[in-house]
Order: sequence, then structure tokens, then C-alpha cells
Amino acid sequence: MTVASPEPDADEPDDGDSASLASADPEGVDTEVPEPAPIPAYVFDDAHLPIATDILDAAFTDLHLGPVGWGLVEQAAAKRPDLDPTLVRELSLIASRDLRLARRGEVGCEFWLDGKWLPDPRNVSTDVVSLWVACAESVTSTGARARLEELLIARREGNVGQRARTAAASYLATVIGKDDELTLTIQLSRAWTIARKYSVTDVEDQVLDEILIRVESISPAHPGSLLPLVAILCHKPSSSARAEDLRTAADKLLTRLAKVLTRDHLAAEVADLRLSLLHGPDADEARLQIRRDQLTALRLATTVAGLHPAVRQHHLAIAAEFATRHNFKTELRQIRAELESIPVEDLGLIRFSQSVPIPRQMPEYELQPFTRGHLWQDALGYFLHTGPPTGSVDDLRARASSGRSGLLSILPTQLLGHGGLPRVTLATEEAEVEHRMSEHAKVIAQTVGSCYAEGLMRLADRYGTPTLDDLQTYFVQQYKCNPAGAFILAKAYRMFWNGDYIDAVHLVIPAAEAAARRLLRMLDEGIYKVAVGNSVGEYPGFRVLLEELDTLALDPSWSWFLKWIFLGPIGLNLRNDVAHGFIVGIDPAYAALVLRAASLLITTTTTIDGERPIISVPSPPAPRPGIRGVGDRLIRTASSALLRGHVRLEAIRRRPTQDPA
Repeated sequence: MTVASPEPDADEPDDGDSASLASADPEGVDTEVPEPAPIPAYVFDDAHLPIATDILDAAFTDLHLGPVGWGLVEQAAAKRPDLDPTLVRELSLIASRDLRLARRGEVGCEFWLDGKWLPDPRNVSTDVVSLWVACAESVTSTGARARLEELLIARREGNVGQRARTAAASYLATVIGKDDELTLTIQLSRAWTIARKYSVTDVEDQVLDEILIRVESISPAHPGSLLPLVAILCHKPSSSARAEDLRTAADKLLTRLAKVLTRDHLAAEVADLRLSLLHGPDADEARLQIRRDQLTALRLATTVAGLHPAVRQHHLAIAAEFATRHNFKTELRQIRAELESIPVEDLGLIRFSQSVPIPRQMPEYELQPFTRGHLWQDALGYFLHTGPPTGSVDDLRARASSGRSGLLSILPTQLLGHGGLPRVTLATEEAEVEHRMSEHAKVIAQTVGSCYAEGLMRLADRYGTPTLDDLQTYFVQQYKCNPAGAFILAKAYRMFWNGDYIDAVHLVIPAAEAAARRLLRMLDEGIYKVAVGNSVGEYPGFRVLLEELDTLALDPSWSWFLKWIFLGPIGLNLRNDVAHGFIVGIDPAYAALVLRAASLLITTTTTIDGERPIISVPSPPAPRPGIRGVGDRLIRTASSALLRGHVRLEAIRRRPTQDPA
């Protein structure tokens, strides 16, 4: 019998305690799914043994490692729906243990105890151990027996020496008749490791015999399966009577592999194994030949047909680095010639750019001080007292410390120089952070530099271009700076106002370096490198000078900006690019930034604090009347918008025009 519920009257309010499914609020319904009850601890039962033995034998029919075993156990257990779930869980844990080959430079294979995702065998209950012991005596699969003996060895259960013999022999028996190269390599390596560790010499000899057979059948195209076994042959055996034969076999095999394994990490591993076979000072010539063979392999990697020019460049750079490290001067010269012969157009590099509109009133507010005073000296004084164009170094570091994600977090960043040639590969996280700081600084500096360039041009339009003598007099009288430096700086400003940006930069950068050197002398810092023996007496380079100034309490943000604009490899490197003739054209914004950097060093003086001279840098101007913080908002708005669209994998960084030669 069906009872129909009366429909509610349209004029009658709904009862708060009743609601139809259609009108129910999903958020008001308790949709929480109760967690499944935890599976209780396993309790051993003799009745479990036949079933457990059958399942483990089925799961270990074929070679497998790791989590695959869990699925194999569940597949076998699915045919027996009435099984105790605690038993299925323990059998799955047995089958899903993993073996891990040693890292490069090491030898053997490790039984992975885990302890995080899988329970540590040393901490399991006695019931679980009873299951292991019973199954170890009953299973017929050699793979299952090896796994169970490994667990009992880790537990230190029973006669560990005898269990080690059984485990090693079982691993060896597992690979007979199998051709899964990587898995059999792992099983053989584990058998050898156990035999060596527990001094089971007869089983070790049997494993070595099997390895000698297997290394002849494994293709060199599968080095991950081959080289771990070769590394075992290179290791001194427990039986000294076999040492010479194994060494000869390994050397013969490695000599053959040295001619076909040309990838840099494989060539290095082969060379290291060959070197491990050599002993004593009489082997120096053989060691040198092994390194030559390694270089030959690296160069062969560059001759593969159809190789993309960018990939070929990568291999040539690796070969050049190796030749430099091992002092192969003749080969290095040839490699460099090949590296430089690759046209930059063939590399397939792509330039990414991003632009963002800025409300006109924001830059106009920053440009106002360049024209609001009565004299050009007021405007130029404002420019010479502005802060670091790249902003606070602490802010840059905070932005850059977020790190990279995805594939970028694995692959190191490589920066290219002129002609698309590799300049540096960033090998540390600190270097990566410095590079990201440089990328952030570039966006900010381009925005600020554009304002500076426009402001200086408006200065000349408003007051007329100051004469050379007036500029020099202003610098000397206002900042008490060196007359020679003041003259060069005045001339550079005149060139800028005449539109000769490249001439201004070429002239003022050496003057900035001279000013840094002069500052250190005024601070009584001994920086001159005295001639010793055949060495020539000389002053250190710009990098050393700036680092010395940084040590002597130069503002960190200014120090960062000066290194960024003048030095490399992470910065713009304008000092070296100018010195080597790479800069043939430059944007007004960059020219204005160079003038600001040079002006800082040339107009900075020293004062006496107590008995010691200290650096006295012109301080930033006082806040101007009007809406405060607009300039900061300009920089923050522009840089943030640009950085959101900025592509981190910028193949050629946006920089001054380069000489394609």
C-alpha cells in the first residue's frame, strides 16, 4: 500500500523541519562521508599459510620491483573474496618492497627499508614476523623467498648468515632464464651485495660468473642496465685468485664502451671506472690516455647527423669545459673554433617581450622636478640625489626567493652572451636567486631609466644645454670631486644631450672605474698588486674595486645596482662589453642609468669619522610637496605588471644593441 503525502498549501509557510530533495540546500545537508574503520592488527594463524604461499608465489612469478607487487597481490587475492583483509595487507607489504641501485661512484644495491610509506621491518609485530618465517619455509618462488629472507635479515631473525646465503642464492636463481635487463641487473647487484656483506664467497663467485655472461648480452644502448654490473666487475672480489681475470674482462669491456657512450655523464662514468682499475705512479700515461678517450667521446657527441645547432653548441661547451679542466690545449683551440662557428641565427632563439600601459600622470609626477626649479643646477641636483634605480636590494631578494617550479626547478639556467655563446650555467640555488634578482632589477631599471632619460632631455629643453665648463665647475664646487673625473663626467652629459649615447657610455664607464679606485686610495685601502717575480704590478679590476667598496659600508642597494649594470655574468656586464667593443648602440634609458651610476662614484667623496675616513654618498632628496608615494607607485605598478608577464626562459636577454660579429 502506498501512502501519498499531502502537498503543502502555497500560502502556508514551509515547515522548517521538512524539505523536498529538489529544494534542499546542498550546503545544509551533511555530506561528510565517514572514514572507513581502520584494519586491525594482523594476528598470525596457521590456516593462513597455504593461501599466503599461493598468493606470494603467484605475485613473484615474474621479475618485479616496488609498488607493482602490491597490485599483483591484490589481483591474486581478488579471486578469494573471503580472505582476511589483514592478511592481504601484510602480503601486499611483502611484495611491494623496493631495491635501489647505488648512485654513481658507488657499487651494489640496497634493500629499501623505507619506514615512511611502508612499515620498517625492524618494528613490525611478532605475528607479522611469524608469517614471514612460515612463508619463507613454504614458498617455491625464488623471488618470494629472497624477499622474505631480506625482511628477516633486516629484523635480525634467526641465523642471519644462513638467511643471507639463502637470499643471495635466491636472487641469483631468480634471473635464470629472464631477459628483463634492468630488473635482472638490480637482482644480480643485490645478490652480489648480500654475498659480499656477509662473506658468502661461493655465492659471490656464482654471481660474478653470471654477471660476466650478462654484460656480453646487454646492449650498450641500455647503459643503465650495463654499467652497474661493470662497476661490480671493477670492484676487488673476495677471492683474490679471480681479481686479475675480472680486471681484464672489465677493462676490455670499458675500452669498448668508451668508444660508443658519448653522452657526457656516461663518458665520465666509463672513464672513472677505467681509472679505478689503475694503480700506482706507473699508470700516469694510461690515466692521461683515458682522459683523452673521454674527450674523444665528448667530441663524437657533437658529430651526430641531424643534430640541432643549439644541442651541438651544448655538447661543444661541455667538451670545451673538459678540455680546459684537463689542460688539453690543442683540442681546446679546435673546440672553441667549432663553438664560435655556429651562427646565432641557427640556434632558434626567441625574444620574448611584454609591455604595459602606465597612466600618464604617474611618470609626469616623477618628471616634474627636472623642470620646476629656477636653474638647471636644481634639476641636475635632483637627478644626482635620487636613490638606486633598481630599488631596495632586500625587496629584490624577497621577490626572487620564491623559487622556480616544474621543469625549471630541475634544469639549471644557462645564460648566453654575444653571438649566442654560453656565458655561464647557474649551478647553485644562490646563483639562481641572483639571476632572478637581476631579471626583476632589469624591469624596474628600464622603467626608471626611461624616466631619467626623459627628465634629462626636458632639463635641456627648459634651461638650455649647460656648457662643458659650467658642468665641470658645478661638479667640483658642489661635490668637491676630482677635477679630472668632473671633466669626464661633464663631457659625458654633453654627449648625452647631443644624442651621442654610445659615446657618452664609452667615455664615462672607465671614469667610473677610476673613481672607484680613487675612492679606495682616499680611504687608505692598499689595493695595488705589487709585482712579484714575473707577475706585473697592477690595480685590480672593477669587480674587486666594487667588492672592496661594498665591504667598506657602501649602501647595499647601491652596491647591487653598480655591480648589476657594470659587471657580469648575471648583470648587464656593460663594463666588459664596452671594453671589448661589443656595444655599438645603446638605448637612452640605459645611457641615463650609466650616467647615474658613474655620477655616484665620481661625485662621492670621503669624510673623516673620528680618525678614519669614510664614504660620504649624496643623500636622496627630501620628499617633495604634493601627493606622496606616486613615484613609488609608478615603479611598483609598472614592474609588477611587467613581471607578471615576464617569461623566465628569455633566450636572449633584452640589452643594448650588440655587434653581431
